[in-house]
Amino acid sequence: DHVHQTNENPLRTPSPMPDVKPAHLAGFGPIGPHLLMYFMCISEATAFLMSEGGHGQQAQVLNVGTAKYQPNLKQRRAVIARQQGVCAAPGCHHTHLEIHHSVWWSQGGPTDLDLLVGLCTRCHHLLHRGNLHITGNAVTGFEFTTRHGRPIRRRRRTTYTPAA
Repeated sequence: DHVHQTNENPLRTPSPMPDVKPAHLAGFGPIGPHLLMYFMCISEATAFLMSEGGHGQQAQVLNVGTAKYQPNLKQRRAVIARQQGVCAAPGCHHTHLEIHHSVWWSQGGPTDLDLLVGLCTRCHHLLHRGNLHITGNAVTGFEFTTRHGRPIRRRRRTTYTPAA
């Protein structure tokens, strides 16, 4: 609740836009669009429209809308159970999961269980930076690709082999 975006509609800005003013993190300063979208993904959001403050005038809040898109506790538990507590990205074995919408919420994706995926913090950051892409759903399977569109098919290791 300490991120302020100067764009008229920050929830519709999933990729960098050169003509958009940066968001400002309270106590920190300007932040880039990828970090803003990550914060929007992992926190509850309040979207608001502010007027431009001109020549010593303070900007005024014009419109406030509360958007709750966080999965509820039952959905979070179901995603974690479905993935056996492990990051969904192929080859990743991390177990601290953040829940992500495979169809970006900022682009109209619903908070439906089949469209929610658990990603570790690292993979979640890669996704928000545009280095990792995800499509599909829990029923047909999630597909991961690199930013160049190459499929990532390496499955995570499920057995332990001690070193010789």
